[in-house]
Amino acid sequence: MNPQSALPRLPRSPRHAAPSEKVPVTFFGTRRKGARHLFSSLAAILTLAHAPAALALYVRTGTDVSLFNALALDSAFEAAGFFTGGCSGVLVAADKVLTAGHCAGAADSAFGFAAEKAGATTYDVSSVVTSPTYLANIAGVPYEFDLAIATLSAPVPGSLVTPAVISSANIIGQTITMVGYGGQARGDGTALTGANDRLGAQNVIDLGQLDVATGGGVATIDIWAADFDSPDDPGMSLFGSSTPLALEGNLAGGDSGSALFWNNQLVGIGAYVFCTSGSGCIPTSTYGDGSLWVRMDLPENASFLQANGIAVVPLPAAFAPLLCGLAVLLTMLRRAA
Repeated sequence: MNPQSALPRLPRSPRHAAPSEKVPVTFFGTRRKGARHLFSSLAAILTLAHAPAALALYVRTGTDVSLFNALALDSAFEAAGFFTGGCSGVLVAADKVLTAGHCAGAADSAFGFAAEKAGATTYDVSSVVTSPTYLANIAGVPYEFDLAIATLSAPVPGSLVTPAVISSANIIGQTITMVGYGGQARGDGTALTGANDRLGAQNVIDLGQLDVATGGGVATIDIWAADFDSPDDPGMSLFGSSTPLALEGNLAGGDSGSALFWNNQLVGIGAYVFCTSGSGCIPTSTYGDGSLWVRMDLPENASFLQANGIAVVPLPAAFAPLLCGLAVLLTMLRRAA
């Protein structure tokens, strides 16, 4: 089975849809740095598919849409934007935008920000480079390296937008914020009225690793995963807590290349929506489905970014004062001794 069809990505535009295929998987937690948390030995069916046509995220019922609008427009997430060719992206340097590798074609257009932002405009793209690791694994399982960088023809003024800081933080169990411009609806599939084109939502990262069965065997991929919990049906939870956040949401078609933030830093790039069921399922971004983001902490991805002049912060900024404080304390203890 061609893995490109077995794990189809989110469409570049919510106007396009495609059939899904099924891939057996076993879910595991992170195994990085010797820590392996077995969330489940469940042999399930993981299905990734293009989201259906829709009016930028699917969000839970019971929360006013104005709160999702406000979250998206928070200044901490202002670097999130969109390509006129159909994908989302995030400004990571004055003239560089990070997006999904499978969005390289869509990224060869123009990049812009929310129309609600004063002075917002679009910037032509002069070139696009796709991760060589992604391209080299295109016949295997390239999903964890699904990145591309678009260079703008002119830099975005810092007075308009501050580029996102990329962090290599491990975010298992952390509450994150996603911002995108894709399809929009409620988690029960009903229409989402009053939503801006740019929408924000939150979730909790449940997993950092999947074992995916392919035609050639089983491949372990490192990728951030979160499920879309229902406020009305705990049984629709795939893993982790079944209680949704007040601003719970899920990726949808058109959110490929979208920004995943934690601690106001960029930790992932949206790429896939999925569901899992022993009897099969068709992902629609509704309750019971889930989202996958490309991880910024992978060495291959960090190398790709650094090769293109984009820095990756080794530790989240929130920990820096703590580490400095510990260093001072240890110095004082040594002197006291």
